[in-house]
Amino acid sequence: MGKSSIFDPKWKLREHIAVLLLAVLVIVLTGVYIGMVPFITRSEIMAIPFAVKSLIVIAYQLLTEHTRRFAKWKSLKANLILNCIEPVFWLALIVLKFMGISRSCSGDSCAVTWCDENRPSCRNCEKHTVTCDFVTSTHESSSAPSSAPASSHRGRGQGHGRGRGGPAGSPSPTSHLQGVAEGSSCDINMMDLELMHNFVTFTCTTMASDPAVRQLLRTTAVHMAVDCEYIMRSILAVSALHLSRYRPRNKDLYIRRALQHHQAASSVAIDLMTDLRVEECERLHIFSMLTIYYALGCPVDDEVGLAQESPLIPHWLRLLHGMEPILRMLDPREYRGVLTPLFDFGRSRMQPFLKATPPRDPSLLMDIQSLIHRNCTDASLVPIYDDMIEQLRRILGLMLTPARSGSSGSGEGSPGCSQQPQQQPPPPVVTNLEAWDILIWQWTQGKDFLPLLEAVPPPQEALVIFAHCLLVLRKLENKWWIEGWADHLMGRTWALLDDQHRHWVGWATEEMGWIPPR
Repeated sequence: MGKSSIFDPKWKLREHIAVLLLAVLVIVLTGVYIGMVPFITRSEIMAIPFAVKSLIVIAYQLLTEHTRRFAKWKSLKANLILNCIEPVFWLALIVLKFMGISRSCSGDSCAVTWCDENRPSCRNCEKHTVTCDFVTSTHESSSAPSSAPASSHRGRGQGHGRGRGGPAGSPSPTSHLQGVAEGSSCDINMMDLELMHNFVTFTCTTMASDPAVRQLLRTTAVHMAVDCEYIMRSILAVSALHLSRYRPRNKDLYIRRALQHHQAASSVAIDLMTDLRVEECERLHIFSMLTIYYALGCPVDDEVGLAQESPLIPHWLRLLHGMEPILRMLDPREYRGVLTPLFDFGRSRMQPFLKATPPRDPSLLMDIQSLIHRNCTDASLVPIYDDMIEQLRRILGLMLTPARSGSSGSGEGSPGCSQQPQQQPPPPVVTNLEAWDILIWQWTQGKDFLPLLEAVPPPQEALVIFAHCLLVLRKLENKWWIEGWADHLMGRTWALLDDQHRHWVGWATEEMGWIPPR
């Protein structure tokens, strides 16, 4: 018998070596692939255990069948154990599949979440509210060829970022919708959808009585908001304040949401107002109008809504006069565009405040005017006071009955006034004034009067006239966004009046039903 070699027989040895090399190659290639693309699928998980199992089996066979040193390890029991590795592996894989954890996804809510690779999105990842890497990676790989045209399209649109209502580099609502349409799944902000539904259904009907203006707010403003983020956020902010009034259980939630939208919208719009352009004026005018409603609808307290430099002039009144640069550029008299119903409504509401319209009751506020003439120490302010009293007399005459307006001089707060006999039957009371009119009145009048209230301290005569203006605010307090302002501002005015001039506003406080503090 000849000398035997270490490996015997040769054909079986070659087979085992080939299988060993293939198993090693599978492990190496799988490791390289996972290193290049950090994305583990079921097939990749299966390849690694199969290769490891093959390595173990082949190594055992090489050692026990082709070497004399380890021949004693060869046994039927060992072969049985090795052959059971594959069924055990398949059983474990089936169990994992039914548990829905065949793939690993990383998320913030848990250390490891396993993915079931369902389409359009992983149910297990949705259950744990984490981002599914399987869907994300699939979407990225499928959209990779079209990424270059999309990026070039966004690059061309960067120059129009100002016109679209978003900051430079931020995606517009249209691009966001395109991204959602391309993706396999998306989140829905139910609260913002509720706010939009409330605005087009209820809020817009409370902002003006004119059907054309309501339709503009319901359709045109919303259409503009689709391409203009700061208008969209302004709409949602006003709607959130509206809901906060009628859903007290969630009041704080709606107010916080309104503040978030308002701050985000203002940060963009203010930058655009510093460099005003004609093509942006329509959007900025809608934004300014919505911002005034937001300032009016905010909860009235000692801090919110009032400018720090003046304790009397509310923020919404400053915003009202801040719209003048936009209106000068739009030129409402010659303007023809989407905002035409708004300007037409404003012109129709201005008619009662024009000087060509005679006051219904010329004797109204005559006692206050006489007291101011006798006691005012600065003669240069008398024409300003007279003009404001004339405008106030005109609008109060439309709101009060002749009997009540004629008694303004006989009350405790207005001494020295004599009743004038009525020369004609009392005209019917006009009740078609609305809360919008206080905005138009303050915008068309008071441009010379309001700066007097910014003085420290304000003239007492100006405070008296302002207190009577608050009577107009109270009489028009039939909308949610103007409620509470009359009492709030009267309290601040009362605190600045001295004892002598507090008697001058007695009739105004009686008409308002306001009780002075002790």
